[in-house]
Amino acid sequence: MIKDQTQSGMDKKSPTKRAVMIVARRLDDVQSGSGQYLLAYLVLCRAQSLHMTLVFAPQRSFGNLAWSRVHPDILAVVDDIDWSGTMHLAGRYVSTSPKVWARFACRLGCEAIRAVRRQRTTAYPSKLGQVLGQAETAVTVARAKHCKPELVTVEYSSLAPLLAAFPEQRRLVFLHDLFSLRAQNFMSQGLVPDHVDLSLRDEARRCDAAQIVIHASRTEIDALQDALPQAEHIWMRPKVPTFTTQAKRPNDICAVFIGSKHAGNDGALAYLRTKVWPLVRQRIPLAKLHIVGTIGDTIKPEIAAREGLLLIGAVPDLARAVSCNAVGLAPMDLGSGIPIKIIDYLALGLPVVATDKATRPFGRELDDIVATAETPFEFAEKVAQLLQNDDLRKAASKAGQAALDRLSNTYLSNILAE
Repeated sequence: MIKDQTQSGMDKKSPTKRAVMIVARRLDDVQSGSGQYLLAYLVLCRAQSLHMTLVFAPQRSFGNLAWSRVHPDILAVVDDIDWSGTMHLAGRYVSTSPKVWARFACRLGCEAIRAVRRQRTTAYPSKLGQVLGQAETAVTVARAKHCKPELVTVEYSSLAPLLAAFPEQRRLVFLHDLFSLRAQNFMSQGLVPDHVDLSLRDEARRCDAAQIVIHASRTEIDALQDALPQAEHIWMRPKVPTFTTQAKRPNDICAVFIGSKHAGNDGALAYLRTKVWPLVRQRIPLAKLHIVGTIGDTIKPEIAAREGLLLIGAVPDLARAVSCNAVGLAPMDLGSGIPIKIIDYLALGLPVVATDKATRPFGRELDDIVATAETPFEFAEKVAQLLQNDDLRKAASKAGQAALDRLSNTYLSNILAE
Protein backbone atom coordinates (compact mmCIF):
# COMPACT_ATOMS: atom_id res chain seq x y z
CA MET A 1 0.00 0.00 0.00
CA ILE A 2 1.33 3.43 -0.87
CA LYS A 3 0.45 6.50 1.14
CA ASP A 4 0.64 9.45 -1.25
CA GLN A 5 1.93 12.55 0.50
CA THR A 6 0.58 15.06 -2.06
CA GLN A 7 -2.92 15.05 -0.60
CA SER A 8 -3.50 18.55 0.73
CA GLY A 9 -6.60 19.81 -1.03
CA MET A 10 -9.08 19.32 1.82
CA ASP A 11 -8.98 19.37 5.60
CA LYS A 12 -9.21 15.82 6.93
CA LYS A 13 -11.51 14.89 9.77
CA SER A 14 -10.82 11.98 12.08
CA PRO A 15 -12.00 8.91 10.14
CA THR A 16 -14.95 7.04 11.58
CA LYS A 17 -14.77 3.94 9.38
CA ARG A 18 -12.61 2.44 6.69
CA ALA A 19 -13.75 2.20 3.09
CA VAL A 20 -12.26 1.00 -0.18
CA MET A 21 -13.15 1.82 -3.74
CA ILE A 22 -12.04 -0.70 -6.36
CA VAL A 23 -11.31 0.65 -9.83
CA ALA A 24 -9.94 -0.84 -13.03
CA ARG A 25 -9.11 2.17 -15.17
CA ARG A 26 -6.72 5.08 -15.40
CA LEU A 27 -7.57 8.00 -13.12
CA ASP A 28 -5.28 10.63 -14.61
CA ASP A 29 -8.12 12.77 -15.97
CA VAL A 30 -10.97 14.45 -14.11
CA GLN A 31 -12.19 16.59 -17.02
CA SER A 32 -14.29 13.79 -18.52
CA GLY A 33 -17.81 13.12 -17.27
CA SER A 34 -16.76 9.86 -15.61
CA GLY A 35 -13.82 11.60 -13.96
CA GLN A 36 -15.99 14.38 -12.54
CA TYR A 37 -18.60 11.89 -11.37
CA LEU A 38 -16.06 9.72 -9.55
CA LEU A 39 -14.46 12.76 -7.95
CA ALA A 40 -17.87 13.94 -6.71
CA TYR A 41 -18.45 10.56 -5.02
CA LEU A 42 -15.04 10.62 -3.34
CA VAL A 43 -15.76 14.15 -2.08
CA LEU A 44 -19.01 12.89 -0.54
CA CYS A 45 -17.12 10.06 1.15
CA ARG A 46 -14.53 12.48 2.50
CA ALA A 47 -17.28 14.74 3.85
CA GLN A 48 -18.57 11.77 5.87
CA SER A 49 -15.10 11.17 7.34
CA LEU A 50 -14.57 7.82 5.61
CA HIS A 51 -10.96 6.63 5.51
CA MET A 52 -10.88 5.89 1.77
CA THR A 53 -8.37 3.66 0.00
CA LEU A 54 -8.41 3.42 -3.79
CA VAL A 55 -7.58 -0.15 -4.80
CA PHE A 56 -6.54 -0.49 -8.44
CA ALA A 57 -6.85 -3.73 -10.40
CA PRO A 58 -3.11 -4.21 -10.95
CA GLN A 59 -3.13 -4.80 -14.73
CA ARG A 60 -6.44 -3.62 -16.19
CA SER A 61 -6.09 -0.16 -14.63
CA PHE A 62 -3.23 0.76 -16.98
CA GLY A 63 -5.41 0.54 -20.07
CA ASN A 64 -3.12 0.13 -23.06
CA LEU A 65 -0.12 1.87 -21.51
CA ALA A 66 2.34 0.63 -18.87
CA TRP A 67 2.46 3.66 -16.58
CA SER A 68 -0.05 6.08 -15.14
CA ARG A 69 -0.56 8.76 -12.53
CA VAL A 70 -3.48 9.56 -10.28
CA HIS A 71 -4.88 13.05 -10.80
CA PRO A 72 -4.05 15.47 -7.94
CA ASP A 73 -7.73 16.29 -7.41
CA ILE A 74 -8.38 12.62 -6.66
CA LEU A 75 -5.31 12.31 -4.46
CA ALA A 76 -6.62 15.25 -2.43
CA VAL A 77 -9.77 13.38 -1.34
CA VAL A 78 -8.48 9.85 -0.65
CA ASP A 79 -6.25 8.59 2.15
CA ASP A 80 -4.33 5.76 0.49
CA ILE A 81 -3.56 4.30 -2.93
CA ASP A 82 -3.11 0.55 -3.26
CA TRP A 83 -1.79 -0.44 -6.70
CA SER A 84 0.01 -3.76 -6.47
CA GLY A 85 2.53 -4.82 -9.09
CA THR A 86 3.84 -1.30 -9.58
CA MET A 87 6.76 0.96 -8.77
CA HIS A 88 5.96 4.51 -7.67
CA LEU A 89 8.42 6.77 -9.48
CA ALA A 90 8.28 10.56 -9.69
CA GLY A 91 4.54 10.67 -9.08
CA ARG A 92 3.77 7.89 -11.57
CA TYR A 93 2.84 4.25 -11.13
CA VAL A 94 4.91 2.05 -13.43
CA SER A 95 3.82 -1.54 -13.97
CA THR A 96 6.17 -4.42 -13.20
CA SER A 97 3.92 -6.90 -15.03
CA PRO A 98 5.27 -8.45 -18.26
CA LYS A 99 1.65 -8.78 -19.46
CA VAL A 100 1.08 -5.04 -19.18
CA TRP A 101 4.28 -4.23 -21.04
CA ALA A 102 3.47 -6.83 -23.71
CA ARG A 103 0.04 -5.23 -24.22
CA PHE A 104 1.70 -1.83 -24.52
CA ALA A 105 4.16 -3.19 -27.11
CA CYS A 106 1.27 -4.73 -29.03
CA ARG A 107 -0.51 -1.39 -29.07
CA LEU A 108 2.60 0.37 -30.39
CA GLY A 109 2.81 -2.17 -33.20
CA CYS A 110 -0.87 -1.80 -34.06
CA GLU A 111 -0.64 1.99 -34.05
CA ALA A 112 2.39 1.86 -36.34
CA ILE A 113 0.51 -0.34 -38.81
CA ARG A 114 -2.52 1.96 -38.70
CA ALA A 115 -0.33 4.98 -39.32
CA VAL A 116 1.21 3.33 -42.37
CA ARG A 117 -2.26 2.41 -43.64
CA ARG A 118 -3.59 5.85 -42.68
CA GLN A 119 -6.26 4.32 -40.44
CA ARG A 120 -5.94 7.15 -37.94
CA THR A 121 -9.62 7.17 -36.97
CA THR A 122 -9.71 3.49 -35.99
CA ALA A 123 -9.97 3.14 -32.21
CA TYR A 124 -7.78 0.65 -30.39
CA PRO A 125 -9.89 -2.18 -28.92
CA SER A 126 -11.30 -1.33 -25.49
CA LYS A 127 -11.73 -3.61 -22.47
CA LEU A 128 -14.46 -1.36 -21.08
CA GLY A 129 -17.14 -3.56 -19.57
CA GLN A 130 -15.10 -6.77 -19.41
CA VAL A 131 -14.93 -8.55 -16.07
CA LEU A 132 -11.48 -9.20 -14.61
CA GLY A 133 -9.75 -12.51 -15.13
CA GLN A 134 -9.61 -14.98 -12.27
CA ALA A 135 -6.00 -14.23 -11.27
CA GLU A 136 -6.42 -10.45 -11.32
CA THR A 137 -9.69 -10.77 -9.41
CA ALA A 138 -7.95 -12.76 -6.66
CA VAL A 139 -5.15 -10.21 -6.28
CA THR A 140 -7.54 -7.25 -6.27
CA VAL A 141 -9.86 -8.80 -3.68
CA ALA A 142 -6.89 -9.71 -1.46
CA ARG A 143 -5.57 -6.14 -1.57
CA ALA A 144 -9.02 -4.74 -0.73
CA LYS A 145 -9.46 -7.17 2.19
CA HIS A 146 -6.04 -6.17 3.50
CA CYS A 147 -7.49 -2.69 4.12
CA LYS A 148 -10.08 -4.17 6.54
CA PRO A 149 -12.92 -2.05 5.14
CA GLU A 150 -16.42 -1.69 6.50
CA LEU A 151 -17.71 -0.31 3.20
CA VAL A 152 -16.71 -1.54 -0.27
CA THR A 153 -17.56 0.32 -3.49
CA VAL A 154 -16.76 -1.01 -6.95
CA GLU A 155 -16.86 1.04 -10.13
CA TYR A 156 -18.99 -0.19 -13.05
CA SER A 157 -20.90 -3.46 -13.27
CA SER A 158 -17.78 -5.16 -14.64
CA LEU A 159 -16.31 -5.09 -11.10
CA ALA A 160 -19.58 -5.87 -9.30
CA PRO A 161 -18.93 -9.64 -9.12
CA LEU A 162 -16.04 -8.87 -6.73
CA LEU A 163 -18.57 -7.82 -4.07
CA ALA A 164 -19.46 -11.46 -3.44
CA ALA A 165 -16.12 -11.76 -1.67
CA PHE A 166 -17.21 -9.25 1.00
CA PRO A 167 -20.26 -10.78 2.73
CA GLU A 168 -19.67 -8.93 6.03
CA GLN A 169 -19.16 -5.46 4.50
CA ARG A 170 -21.56 -2.90 3.14
CA ARG A 171 -21.48 -3.34 -0.63
CA LEU A 172 -22.06 -0.66 -3.28
CA VAL A 173 -21.82 -0.51 -7.07
CA PHE A 174 -21.01 2.88 -8.53
CA LEU A 175 -22.40 3.01 -12.07
CA HIS A 176 -21.33 5.69 -14.53
CA ASP A 177 -23.13 3.82 -17.29
CA LEU A 178 -25.25 0.78 -17.83
CA PHE A 179 -23.33 -1.00 -20.56
CA SER A 180 -26.53 -2.69 -21.72
CA LEU A 181 -28.29 0.65 -22.35
CA ARG A 182 -25.18 2.15 -23.88
CA ALA A 183 -24.96 -0.76 -26.33
CA GLN A 184 -28.61 -0.32 -27.29
CA ASN A 185 -28.01 3.36 -28.01
CA PHE A 186 -25.05 2.60 -30.24
CA MET A 187 -26.84 -0.11 -32.18
CA SER A 188 -29.93 2.08 -32.65
CA GLN A 189 -27.65 4.44 -34.60
CA GLY A 190 -26.20 1.60 -36.68
CA LEU A 191 -22.89 1.69 -34.79
CA VAL A 192 -20.85 -1.01 -33.09
CA PRO A 193 -20.60 -0.47 -29.28
CA ASP A 194 -17.18 0.63 -28.04
CA HIS A 195 -17.40 -1.79 -25.10
CA VAL A 196 -18.66 -5.23 -24.12
CA ASP A 197 -22.23 -5.81 -25.28
CA LEU A 198 -24.47 -7.56 -22.76
CA SER A 199 -28.16 -7.70 -21.90
CA LEU A 200 -29.79 -5.78 -19.07
CA ARG A 201 -30.56 -9.08 -17.34
CA ASP A 202 -26.91 -10.14 -17.51
CA GLU A 203 -25.78 -6.77 -16.20
CA ALA A 204 -28.21 -7.08 -13.28
CA ARG A 205 -26.81 -10.55 -12.48
CA ARG A 206 -23.34 -9.05 -12.24
CA CYS A 207 -24.67 -6.80 -9.47
CA ASP A 208 -26.42 -9.54 -7.46
CA ALA A 209 -24.16 -9.08 -4.42
CA ALA A 210 -24.71 -5.31 -4.23
CA GLN A 211 -26.82 -3.83 -1.46
CA ILE A 212 -26.80 -0.32 -2.93
CA VAL A 213 -26.49 0.72 -6.57
CA ILE A 214 -25.51 4.33 -7.21
CA HIS A 215 -26.65 5.58 -10.61
CA ALA A 216 -25.56 8.49 -12.75
CA SER A 217 -29.07 9.10 -14.04
CA ARG A 218 -32.76 8.60 -13.39
CA THR A 219 -33.01 6.82 -16.74
CA GLU A 220 -30.75 4.02 -15.57
CA ILE A 221 -32.58 3.60 -12.26
CA ASP A 222 -35.81 3.15 -14.20
CA ALA A 223 -34.13 0.52 -16.37
CA LEU A 224 -32.32 -1.53 -13.70
CA GLN A 225 -34.41 -1.47 -10.55
CA ASP A 226 -36.99 -3.98 -11.81
CA ALA A 227 -34.21 -6.38 -12.83
CA LEU A 228 -32.42 -5.94 -9.49
CA PRO A 229 -35.21 -5.39 -6.92
CA GLN A 230 -33.22 -6.58 -3.88
CA ALA A 231 -30.83 -3.60 -4.02
CA GLU A 232 -31.51 0.00 -3.08
CA HIS A 233 -31.13 2.28 -6.11
CA ILE A 234 -29.93 5.86 -5.57
CA TRP A 235 -29.41 8.64 -8.08
CA MET A 236 -26.26 10.59 -7.29
CA ARG A 237 -26.83 14.03 -8.70
CA PRO A 238 -23.82 15.54 -10.45
CA LYS A 239 -21.63 17.89 -8.46
CA VAL A 240 -22.08 21.53 -9.40
CA PRO A 241 -18.63 22.97 -10.16
CA THR A 242 -17.51 26.25 -8.66
CA PHE A 243 -15.97 28.59 -11.18
CA THR A 244 -13.95 31.68 -10.35
CA THR A 245 -16.44 34.53 -10.64
CA GLN A 246 -13.61 37.06 -10.79
CA ALA A 247 -12.12 35.45 -13.89
CA LYS A 248 -12.00 37.74 -16.88
CA ARG A 249 -14.24 36.10 -19.47
CA PRO A 250 -14.87 36.67 -23.16
CA ASN A 251 -18.19 38.36 -23.94
CA ASP A 252 -18.85 37.20 -27.50
CA ILE A 253 -22.46 36.36 -28.32
CA CYS A 254 -22.03 32.80 -29.54
CA ALA A 255 -22.98 29.19 -28.98
CA VAL A 256 -20.64 26.77 -27.23
CA PHE A 257 -20.19 23.00 -27.11
CA ILE A 258 -17.78 21.52 -24.57
CA GLY A 259 -16.58 17.95 -24.35
CA SER A 260 -13.74 15.46 -24.31
CA LYS A 261 -13.11 13.00 -27.11
CA HIS A 262 -15.40 9.96 -26.95
CA ALA A 263 -18.07 8.39 -29.09
CA GLY A 264 -21.00 10.14 -27.39
CA ASN A 265 -19.51 13.58 -27.93
CA ASP A 266 -18.46 12.64 -31.47
CA GLY A 267 -22.11 11.89 -32.27
CA ALA A 268 -23.36 15.04 -30.54
CA LEU A 269 -20.93 17.30 -32.38
CA ALA A 270 -21.75 15.65 -35.71
CA TYR A 271 -25.44 16.31 -35.01
CA LEU A 272 -24.72 19.99 -34.41
CA ARG A 273 -22.43 20.42 -37.42
CA THR A 274 -24.62 18.65 -39.95
CA LYS A 275 -28.20 19.17 -38.76
CA VAL A 276 -28.40 22.19 -36.44
CA TRP A 277 -25.66 24.73 -37.03
CA PRO A 278 -26.31 25.16 -40.78
CA LEU A 279 -29.91 26.11 -39.88
CA VAL A 280 -28.71 28.61 -37.28
CA ARG A 281 -26.39 30.21 -39.82
CA GLN A 282 -29.21 30.56 -42.30
CA ARG A 283 -30.84 32.90 -39.79
CA ILE A 284 -27.63 34.41 -38.40
CA PRO A 285 -24.90 34.16 -41.08
CA LEU A 286 -22.10 35.43 -38.82
CA ALA A 287 -22.97 33.19 -35.85
CA LYS A 288 -20.07 31.33 -34.25
CA LEU A 289 -20.04 27.97 -32.47
CA HIS A 290 -17.13 27.66 -30.03
CA ILE A 291 -15.80 24.11 -29.55
CA VAL A 292 -14.08 23.71 -26.16
CA GLY A 293 -12.19 20.56 -25.20
CA THR A 294 -10.43 17.75 -27.00
CA ILE A 295 -13.57 16.91 -28.98
CA GLY A 296 -12.54 19.53 -31.55
CA ASP A 297 -9.05 18.15 -32.12
CA THR A 298 -10.01 16.16 -35.23
CA ILE A 299 -11.54 19.15 -37.07
CA LYS A 300 -9.19 20.87 -39.50
CA PRO A 301 -8.97 24.67 -38.99
CA GLU A 302 -9.96 25.45 -42.58
CA ILE A 303 -13.09 23.28 -42.28
CA ALA A 304 -13.93 24.89 -38.95
CA ALA A 305 -13.67 28.39 -40.46
CA ARG A 306 -15.93 27.38 -43.33
CA GLU A 307 -18.58 26.00 -40.95
CA GLY A 308 -18.54 28.95 -38.54
CA LEU A 309 -16.73 27.04 -35.78
CA LEU A 310 -14.05 28.38 -33.45
CA LEU A 311 -11.75 25.64 -32.12
CA ILE A 312 -10.63 26.52 -28.58
CA GLY A 313 -9.35 23.10 -27.51
CA ALA A 314 -8.64 21.84 -24.00
CA VAL A 315 -8.42 24.55 -21.33
CA PRO A 316 -7.48 24.47 -17.62
CA ASP A 317 -10.29 26.86 -16.63
CA LEU A 318 -13.64 26.88 -18.42
CA ALA A 319 -14.55 30.21 -16.85
CA ARG A 320 -11.73 31.93 -18.72
CA ALA A 321 -12.49 30.25 -22.04
CA VAL A 322 -16.29 30.30 -22.29
CA SER A 323 -18.03 33.56 -23.11
CA CYS A 324 -20.42 34.96 -20.51
CA ASN A 325 -22.83 35.64 -23.40
CA ALA A 326 -22.71 32.12 -24.83
CA VAL A 327 -25.56 29.64 -25.23
CA GLY A 328 -24.62 26.11 -24.11
CA LEU A 329 -25.55 23.27 -26.48
CA ALA A 330 -26.17 19.71 -25.30
CA PRO A 331 -27.50 17.28 -27.89
CA MET A 332 -27.27 13.59 -27.02
CA ASP A 333 -27.67 10.73 -29.47
CA LEU A 334 -25.29 8.08 -28.13
CA GLY A 335 -24.20 6.78 -24.77
CA SER A 336 -25.84 6.60 -21.40
CA GLY A 337 -25.17 8.14 -18.02
CA ILE A 338 -25.68 11.87 -17.62
CA PRO A 339 -24.39 14.79 -19.72
CA ILE A 340 -22.26 16.68 -17.18
CA LYS A 341 -21.83 19.51 -19.67
CA ILE A 342 -25.37 20.71 -18.89
CA ILE A 343 -24.36 21.33 -15.26
CA ASP A 344 -21.15 23.04 -16.39
CA TYR A 345 -23.15 25.39 -18.61
CA LEU A 346 -25.58 26.27 -15.84
CA ALA A 347 -22.77 26.81 -13.33
CA LEU A 348 -21.12 29.16 -15.84
CA GLY A 349 -24.35 31.13 -16.00
CA LEU A 350 -25.30 30.09 -19.53
CA PRO A 351 -28.75 29.33 -20.94
CA VAL A 352 -28.89 25.79 -22.31
CA VAL A 353 -30.54 24.16 -25.31
CA ALA A 354 -30.60 20.35 -25.24
CA THR A 355 -32.27 17.43 -26.91
CA ASP A 356 -34.95 15.61 -24.92
CA LYS A 357 -32.64 12.62 -24.54
CA ALA A 358 -29.98 14.77 -22.88
CA THR A 359 -32.32 16.02 -20.13
CA ARG A 360 -34.08 12.69 -19.50
CA PRO A 361 -31.35 11.42 -17.11
CA PHE A 362 -32.15 14.34 -14.77
CA GLY A 363 -35.75 13.23 -14.32
CA ARG A 364 -37.84 16.39 -13.94
CA GLU A 365 -35.19 18.42 -12.10
CA LEU A 366 -34.39 20.66 -15.08
CA ASP A 367 -37.77 20.76 -16.82
CA ASP A 368 -38.30 24.50 -16.40
CA ILE A 369 -34.75 25.76 -16.88
CA VAL A 370 -33.30 23.96 -19.92
CA ALA A 371 -34.84 24.55 -23.35
CA THR A 372 -35.44 21.19 -25.04
CA ALA A 373 -35.95 20.31 -28.65
CA GLU A 374 -37.07 17.15 -30.44
CA THR A 375 -35.96 18.04 -33.97
CA PRO A 376 -32.91 19.78 -35.49
CA PHE A 377 -35.18 22.58 -36.76
CA GLU A 378 -36.63 23.18 -33.28
CA PHE A 379 -33.14 23.04 -31.77
CA ALA A 380 -31.82 25.61 -34.24
CA GLU A 381 -34.81 27.89 -33.66
CA LYS A 382 -34.27 27.97 -29.91
CA VAL A 383 -30.55 28.60 -30.28
CA ALA A 384 -31.17 31.46 -32.72
CA GLN A 385 -33.77 33.04 -30.43
CA LEU A 386 -31.35 33.07 -27.51
CA LEU A 387 -28.51 34.44 -29.61
CA GLN A 388 -30.65 37.30 -30.91
CA ASN A 389 -32.50 38.25 -27.71
CA ASP A 390 -30.36 39.63 -24.86
CA ASP A 391 -33.24 39.77 -22.37
CA LEU A 392 -34.29 36.18 -23.07
CA ARG A 393 -30.71 34.97 -22.75
CA LYS A 394 -30.14 36.79 -19.43
CA ALA A 395 -33.44 35.58 -17.96
CA ALA A 396 -32.66 31.95 -18.87
CA SER A 397 -29.18 32.32 -17.38
CA LYS A 398 -30.52 33.66 -14.08
CA ALA A 399 -33.17 30.93 -13.79
CA GLY A 400 -30.62 28.22 -14.45
CA GLN A 401 -28.22 29.34 -11.76
CA ALA A 402 -31.03 29.66 -9.21
CA ALA A 403 -32.16 26.09 -9.88
CA LEU A 404 -28.78 24.46 -9.21
CA ASP A 405 -29.67 24.17 -5.51
CA ARG A 406 -32.00 21.31 -6.46
CA LEU A 407 -29.03 19.06 -7.15
CA SER A 408 -28.40 17.97 -3.57
CA ASN A 409 -27.03 14.58 -2.48
CA THR A 410 -28.10 14.78 1.16
CA TYR A 411 -29.76 11.36 1.12
CA LEU A 412 -26.70 9.58 -0.27
CA SER A 413 -24.47 11.42 2.22
CA ASN A 414 -26.62 10.09 5.05
CA ILE A 415 -26.39 6.56 3.66
CA LEU A 416 -22.58 6.78 3.56
CA ALA A 417 -22.51 8.07 7.14
CA GLU A 418 -24.57 5.17 8.58
